[in-house]
Amino acid sequence: MKPFNGSAASPIWLIGDSNPGPWALKLKFPLDDRHPTRHSIWTPVWDRIQDRVFRSGALRLDDQNLFVRNAVADAAVKPRPTALDWTNTELLSSLEGLRTDLQSFQPALVLAFGQFSYEFVRRALNITPAYPCKHWGLGNLRRAFDDAIAGFDPNGTNVVPLLHATIARGKFLDAHAAFGGHYFNHVGDGLAGLLLARLRGAPVWINSPPSAPDSRGPRQ
Repeated sequence: MKPFNGSAASPIWLIGDSNPGPWALKLKFPLDDRHPTRHSIWTPVWDRIQDRVFRSGALRLDDQNLFVRNAVADAAVKPRPTALDWTNTELLSSLEGLRTDLQSFQPALVLAFGQFSYEFVRRALNITPAYPCKHWGLGNLRRAFDDAIAGFDPNGTNVVPLLHATIARGKFLDAHAAFGGHYFNHVGDGLAGLLLARLRGAPVWINSPPSAPDSRGPRQ
């Protein structure tokens, strides 16, 4: 399984959690569309975004112009949900690698799937204060999503949290309730509005001029 898919020069990055255990040997890259998790956590959001941007001007996003990677490859290096201080050297090495890539490529929008991925990207961007992953329960994650959409900085890298497995497991109705009754509609509408307002001229749309390929790859 490759560690990433797409060009890191893309203005939109998707950061998943970790490689899917034994399936990593049979998949091509993170969020491979043959794996069901992608369609539980991302496809409904993507469909809602595409519907909204099309209705707002017959636009369509090109999923080939997104950059996709996981926070870490091995889930075993992830910290305990209640740990504030991260000490695992492999985890910290991955964190430093992402920090370097973000500083180098400066994507405008980073979508982080789940508690760990979101806190991982926050720390890579040196956003303070740091929190244990468990801090990002449904209520706090909803507030963080709304704040990120409202406070988008066109001159910086913005991280926006999305749900990971929570929306596809036993507490899925709680997850919908925390996001106003329908999680996919809430985040899809929010992201569509953001893309139309802030990234309409970015090379992420079908028929927009393609971005030049970047010869540098992100750090492994």
